[in-house]
Amino acid sequence: MAAGMGTDMVSVHRPTGEYMMISPAVINILGYNPEELLGTDPYLLMHPDDKERVWEESHSFVLDNKIKTISESRFRKKDGKYMWLRCETIPQVDTRGQVISLLCISQDITEIIMLREQLQHKEQLVKEHEQMKDYIHAFTPVS
Repeated sequence: MAAGMGTDMVSVHRPTGEYMMISPAVINILGYNPEELLGTDPYLLMHPDDKERVWEESHSFVLDNKIKTISESRFRKKDGKYMWLRCETIPQVDTRGQVISLLCISQDITEIIMLREQLQHKEQLVKEHEQMKDYIHAFTPVS
C-alpha cells in the first residue's frame, strides 16, 4: 500500500463544508483523486436522504457546540454507486474559540451496514415465526 493510502480517509473542511485537504485514501474509498474534490462540497456526494440529518446532527452541531460528532451516511462513489461512511468530525478552534476548520476521519462501513440490515431482517423473521406459532397454537383444538 502506498504512503498515505491507509483505510481511513482524512479530510479537512472549511466551516461551510468545502474540502480544503483530503488524503489519498479517497482514491480507494470513493474512487476520486484528491484534486478532484478540493474546494467542492461533500454534500454533493451525499445521498439526498442523508443530507438534512447529517447537517443537523453533525455539521451544524459541531459548529454550534464545538465538540466532535460521529455520523453514518451514504456517499456516491465516482462510479455512481453509493457506499456507507462513518465520519468522525472534530472541530478545529482558534484562540478566540471560533471554528476555523473541521477535521473528518472517515471509514467505509458498507459491509457493517449490510450485516446489520441482514441481522435485523433475520430478527424480524424470527419474530414473525414466533407470532405465527402463537396464532396456530391459539386455534389448535385441544383433545
